[in-house]
Amino acid sequence: MAEPGLRVDLDESSGFSQASEDASPNVEESVAQERIARLHALAREQLSHLLTHNGSRPSSISQIAVLGSPNTRHSFLLKLFRPVLDTQDGTLDGVTKTLINAVQRLRDLDIFDRLHVELDKCDNAPDGCLAAIIRVREKSRLLARTGTDFGNQEGSAYASASLRNVFGGAETLDLSGSVGTRTRTSYEGRFTTPINAKPNSIFELSAYAATRQQLHASHELGQRGISAKIKHLSILGVHEIGLHAVSRRMENIFPAAGPAVLLESPASIKHAITCSILRDRRNDAILPTQGYSLAVSGELASSLLGADHDYAKVELAGSMHGSLGRWAVSAAARSGLLQHTNDNTQPAMHDRFFLGGPQSVRGFQMNGLGPSSGRDHIGGDIFWAAGLSATRHIHSQWPIFVQWYLNAGALALSNKPGLPLGQRLARPSIGSGLGLVFKHPAARIELSFGMPLVARQSDAVRKGLQFGIGLEFL
Repeated sequence: MAEPGLRVDLDESSGFSQASEDASPNVEESVAQERIARLHALAREQLSHLLTHNGSRPSSISQIAVLGSPNTRHSFLLKLFRPVLDTQDGTLDGVTKTLINAVQRLRDLDIFDRLHVELDKCDNAPDGCLAAIIRVREKSRLLARTGTDFGNQEGSAYASASLRNVFGGAETLDLSGSVGTRTRTSYEGRFTTPINAKPNSIFELSAYAATRQQLHASHELGQRGISAKIKHLSILGVHEIGLHAVSRRMENIFPAAGPAVLLESPASIKHAITCSILRDRRNDAILPTQGYSLAVSGELASSLLGADHDYAKVELAGSMHGSLGRWAVSAAARSGLLQHTNDNTQPAMHDRFFLGGPQSVRGFQMNGLGPSSGRDHIGGDIFWAAGLSATRHIHSQWPIFVQWYLNAGALALSNKPGLPLGQRLARPSIGSGLGLVFKHPAARIELSFGMPLVARQSDAVRKGLQFGIGLEFL
């Protein structure tokens, strides 16, 4: 039977640990951390002893109180803890595990920064009836940021604000805006909410507007759109399905624009359904050294949905990471196919694939590979790309690495006359080089010196320094 007044705290590593509210803020940090560690170990030992000797005793939790959550709806908390209350005629071990799972889901919702759990006997109740008191502290509901970004041949200034737990059900409202050298203006509003109080199932609704220079194709592209997505995390990975409605308009077409750009429809509407699955088993999302990732995505646009274009699009991506001595070695590959599904319409240039740049095939300009019209690069409907890289710490205490890379890729338009499609895809553009990688907590930053080893006549090459910032690199 649970000991009266036993106080436990859900630890990040899952399980229970003793809460340490007695630690004085004036105590040296190292001493305080040591005391907390001892209290955690003692609480784990107490709970282990308790469950070992009493785990099979009939028990149930009939009362749950969540204290310190004035901005969280009672109905939302009741939905989250309903499995605990519905566990009747269970054992102490079983109801404790059910409670742990529920409190862990509460933590994963990211609306509290501290959770303490107390288990005690219910007053005036039969033996085996337990009450749980969960003391929480809500995180700040408003977070605002401003700053500047530089990377990928672009500089911008941004401002963003996030409102957490908007309606008391772990909803989040994000608002952001930026102005820059290539992305002239960008505004986005995004609302997310857990489905059925489950942090692994999220509904997202967003609206955005942006105007961005398309230097590879001699124009600016203005986009206005809304999208609705459902994201779900399972043992297979992250699943996503979405509906999108986007209005696009080509603006400020440059005087030197090629014929293909001039012939492109200046305005188009896209209504599409998308789906994807990502299985990520890497040990780090920024600069992995072990594991693998696999991703499959698809998109279907149709005039039946009110779109101007009909096409189906699929893309595959994968990577593997390991160690070779003191070097971390990574291999990655991507491929994609775009197929029109109506002979009366063709996919817009903006729906095609593009290759080239610091996050794609290095040693070439951004989107500078493949079919061209004049000086413009107009993308393709089939591509493949692969990369091999090796990184090594410069100093074990610094987040800076030296890197060698080799990238290759081919992009083609299947209906373009000339060499057979197979031959065009079998003649990739290749780039290689050395550089430095800075591992920032939010992104990977690269400064490399590279050069193209193999290039086509239409490719826009970039010899020398190349700067890139982002999460996904080839």
